[in-house]
Amino acid sequence: AGSVLAILAALLPTPVTATSHAREYAATTANATAELFLFVAKYYCGTSKSLEINVWNSHLAAQRKAAAKMKVATKAAWWEGFDLGYFGRMRGLLMKHVEVLEDLDRRLGVLQVCVLREEFSESHAKVMEPVRPKLIDLVCAMGETLMAATICCTDGSIAEDECESMRRRISDIRKLLYEVASTFSSVRKTQSANGTGLDQDLRTESFFICEVSKCAEILVVFAQELIDPNSHSPKAIHLVVAGAIRNWFDPKVITTSSYIYFVLRNGISIVVAFLLGLWIWDYDSSMAGYVALMVSAKPGAALLQNLGRMQGTVLGMLVGNILFSTLGSKEHFYVQCVAILVFEFCTNFIYHSSEEFGAIGALLAVFGGKVLMQQGIDEISPQELLHMESAAYHQFYMLAIGLAVNTLTDMILLSAPASTMAREALLQGMDRSFNQFENFLVDGFSQLEGLGSFVGEVDANFADAEKFSLEADQEPRWHKALFRTKLFGLLIDKLRETHADLLTVQRSFHGEGGEELFSLISERPSFPAVRRELLAKMQRTQKLLRDVLGHESIGRIDPDILNGVADLGGSQPEALERLIAEIRQEVLASSHKKHGKFEPGTMALDQVCRLCTFLEMLSRVAKDVHSTLAVTIEQL
Repeated sequence: AGSVLAILAALLPTPVTATSHAREYAATTANATAELFLFVAKYYCGTSKSLEINVWNSHLAAQRKAAAKMKVATKAAWWEGFDLGYFGRMRGLLMKHVEVLEDLDRRLGVLQVCVLREEFSESHAKVMEPVRPKLIDLVCAMGETLMAATICCTDGSIAEDECESMRRRISDIRKLLYEVASTFSSVRKTQSANGTGLDQDLRTESFFICEVSKCAEILVVFAQELIDPNSHSPKAIHLVVAGAIRNWFDPKVITTSSYIYFVLRNGISIVVAFLLGLWIWDYDSSMAGYVALMVSAKPGAALLQNLGRMQGTVLGMLVGNILFSTLGSKEHFYVQCVAILVFEFCTNFIYHSSEEFGAIGALLAVFGGKVLMQQGIDEISPQELLHMESAAYHQFYMLAIGLAVNTLTDMILLSAPASTMAREALLQGMDRSFNQFENFLVDGFSQLEGLGSFVGEVDANFADAEKFSLEADQEPRWHKALFRTKLFGLLIDKLRETHADLLTVQRSFHGEGGEELFSLISERPSFPAVRRELLAKMQRTQKLLRDVLGHESIGRIDPDILNGVADLGGSQPEALERLIAEIRQEVLASSHKKHGKFEPGTMALDQVCRLCTFLEMLSRVAKDVHSTLAVTIEQL
């Protein structure tokens, strides 16, 4: 009966499903994204800075959290329809929607950098004022197209009239892209001192227009995929079954050392708890159940989580028993009902509203509610009541023993403490990001293949580093010095910013003409010097961070680790200005050959805009690396 009521509670008055949550998040995140684009476009076209940009930054952070929840809900929706028929088609469209929103979110981060770098000088107003009307119209058209596409994705089908409307929207965006491109090209030509558009005062404007145009192109491609009936046709049953089996038993996952170690470590904990309950506590399986709740992906990184679970279980049973003893009689029946309602409401509120204490709230609801819903205390004999109190104590005891079993198994099989795993995750993410950029500068355009999957790996490294650092701050250090929590947090933020900027530099060469653009830059005489100086600073940063984070003893750190840092120079490569001059000269010669004719229909393909993006972000990368060095040295 309880199971039936639980199912009915999830279905009435309207079903509470992962699909409905995914559709809701799709609408809210799409609307938030459209509003963010409109605000940043209006702000950048303004004439002065304002504190409103700080509000925009907070809204951007909130939108990213909602997008992450949408991704989780969309993945969970697989279990509700198994990707069959209508459900499979709708989930496929929502997954495409998630990918587009993630791409747009990265672009919003780039626009954020551009806006924060802008000084809103007089020259900025002269450049943006003529472009403002068409640019605002373009951003509005982008928002309308995104919302229309969202409606199609959440419906799971696209009618013929919706396809026709989408075609008109695509045509409108392409027309506005051309108008923005031609207007900005004309303004840039008149405002440029040397006719190339690579002036310092025009770079951020070109950067901004280029990124907005790229976002518009992303939405155009997404809309074209939606109106293509072959791109979202439902999968055949045998393909769905085959895909599910491949995902359940993916050899790339289940044969990895980390996965095998996970199964071995947690399997030993559960088996030991089960055998203890079998041999010592007269076939009591509760300890094994508690240990199963403490399963963690990596050893040494779940102590706080397990303590939280213990806290939620103990408090739930304790509070439940106190309320039951006070209100469990027949004369307090209605008061007991109200107490159950209030208790479950409060604990569920904690579960849904707190990321830190959500798991504790869930355990409070489960274990406390279970005690509160027992039969009336008037109907229980003193012996039965004594047995209940003894059973409650026994559950506390089993939980404590289970936590001890889980912790001891982790300690015996521990490959590394949380501080070591945090350090390794951070350094691995940094190495991957920096080495990819080094390969790009050395080997060229071919290194851009597979950049999308690489981004996910680096983001996962930094997320692991952040998670493990919280555990490292609480672990016993014994003979080691205190964990450098402040420095570690600063480095995570700095390296995330640097990684995003490195990606922006590389993505400026994506698309048509990217290889030719890289050749134009790499063939300049000053490029090897800029590359050599920038890579030397990045390699020195990698070594310094490895030495500083690897020093965990209470003794003083060796001052020799700073040798050579002073020789790295300022925040900008000395040869960068020479490189800019050489690129400007080449662009000017190329424009004379073309007689100044405007060619691309969008600034996303404009050579000068892409060069401005490259130069601006290359300068920012140099500052990022210099800032990371400075923060590390300052915190020593």
